[in-house]
Amino acid sequence: MRVADGSQRRQTGVLKLGRVAVVSGASRGIGEAIATRLLNDGWTVVGLQRGATPEGIEHQPVNLFDTSQCDTAIESIGQRFGRIDALVNNAGIMT
Repeated sequence: MRVADGSQRRQTGVLKLGRVAVVSGASRGIGEAIATRLLNDGWTVVGLQRGATPEGIEHQPVNLFDTSQCDTAIESIGQRFGRIDALVNNAGIMT
């Protein structure tokens, strides 16, 4: 996991890694570019999508059509990292 100052600390069972961003559609295109830029700027990045994410980006599998899966994913990320500082709603959904 990349952290700007290289540190990883645990406090009350929660991994503290600096700023945390959640990016939907981080597996390709604009979402991948945004996630990669945030990662390079020292953010911890969690990608929300069905497919795999590029190296260094945490993967949270979710079907964005299912709101209960979205709620569960966001709750899980919040518990795992102790915070969510930014949410990039990038995924394009066509019906």
